[in-house]
Amino acid sequence: MSRQRQHLWRILIFGLIGIGLIQILLARPSSVLIPLIIGATIYYLYRFPPKWLIRMGYPGHPVIKQKRKRWAREHAARRRRRNFRVIDGNKKGPIRNTKTQ
Repeated sequence: MSRQRQHLWRILIFGLIGIGLIQILLARPSSVLIPLIIGATIYYLYRFPPKWLIRMGYPGHPVIKQKRKRWAREHAARRRRRNFRVIDGNKKGPIRNTKTQ
């Protein structure tokens, strides 16, 4: 099947799915909106979990406060950058492959 023909079939199928979803939404809005609201709530809690939920998942780890994060960022910015130095080793001869068989 050619690429253009596949594209037409894909548009047709997605169009029919869209029409069916709109018809279901107009006929019984609760059957679509309730799962949508539940899914959106789960996604929101996954992306932005509240502190009590984080503590429940990791009871041994304290919640990091914003001041510590900001202090670490400022401290890293104040730290002086040093040039990269290569220290010569005392390796002699070529590298040998020492696999045991």
